[in-house]
Amino acid sequence: LVPNYRGRTKSAACSPEAWEYFKADYLRLEAPSAEHCYRRLKRAAGEHGWSIPKCSKSLVNRMRRKFPRALIVLAREGSAAFERTVPAQVRDRSVFRAIEAVNADGHKFDLFIRWPDDTIIRPVMVAVQDLYSGKILSYRVDRVENTHSVRLAFGDMVEAYGIPDHAYLDNGRAFASKWMTGGTPTRFKGKIRDDDPLGILNALDVKVHWTTPYHGQSKPIERAFGDLCTEAVAKHPALAGCYTGNNPTAKPENYQSRAAPLEDFLRILDEEVRAHNARPGRRTEVCQGRSFDEVFAASYAIGPVRKATNEQCRLWLLAAERVSAHKDDGSVRLLGNTYHCDELGEVVDAGLVLRIGALLQRFEVPGLFEDRLDDAGE
Repeated sequence: LVPNYRGRTKSAACSPEAWEYFKADYLRLEAPSAEHCYRRLKRAAGEHGWSIPKCSKSLVNRMRRKFPRALIVLAREGSAAFERTVPAQVRDRSVFRAIEAVNADGHKFDLFIRWPDDTIIRPVMVAVQDLYSGKILSYRVDRVENTHSVRLAFGDMVEAYGIPDHAYLDNGRAFASKWMTGGTPTRFKGKIRDDDPLGILNALDVKVHWTTPYHGQSKPIERAFGDLCTEAVAKHPALAGCYTGNNPTAKPENYQSRAAPLEDFLRILDEEVRAHNARPGRRTEVCQGRSFDEVFAASYAIGPVRKATNEQCRLWLLAAERVSAHKDDGSVRLLGNTYHCDELGEVVDAGLVLRIGALLQRFEVPGLFEDRLDDAGE
């Protein structure tokens, strides 16, 4: 309050060695507190005869003056926290139309389910979501996330609604397999050969986009999983006692008290997916109070949609494997079996693509898997 007050005219004295010592200690991923760093510095200064400020706050203020905040966050909290210092890119789904772009992912339910062979395993769902409306277009359930469930989930979507132009996928083994995305130049899975058979998506002229690994925000379907799978299904009253908790330290008091039959789980899942799509009052810029079903139907009725032919439908029922014809008789071998026809004798010692029927473990549960293989597939 006194006239002509100018504040501190110079910084507290600090030896260069002491400053380097404090920086090295403070800017660590363990993120130690400034006070404890100062205490260690004070002991070291007494041993080496360094001059240091009278309190840790002076050193912290000096740190903030010399280095950008984002750099301090990167050093103390890591790259994930550093990314949060930059505004996130805002998605504008209105640039799409219904079925133009989809994204897909797998989700392992936090539920103990009893399967027909009497084993108790947490089921995994592979789902496909329309990016424009947010509607869940198709899904498949299996014991683990595998290429078969991914192929059939995409097949269900294409048969029911049509072929999308873009697919946003993660780089997991099931989605980035050669059966699904063979021929994509940026698969980053396995060895890429020029003579690899085209995967299902490339054969259907679907452009594949890879999402950021270990970054759930890059897949909009993760938001749907949190609402649909974690709350609506996993905590459904008909499945009470089956919930495992969302991590090993959050087990409920009735943990492992029962395991629901698979058919009950599938029935509840189907009901909740339908309710998820039909729920009104969605607040996205595209929905504006409407349901996912309403938004999708309005756009689907007026937008151009590519439909799959019968020949294209065989793509997700038949898996492609690269084989070589025998140099003498032209036969091909797969899984211990030998196959031959007269035409193969003309392509001896050549690289071929062999399409085989989906090898799926089938259960006596209606709707889980369907025997849809045609004669060529079998």
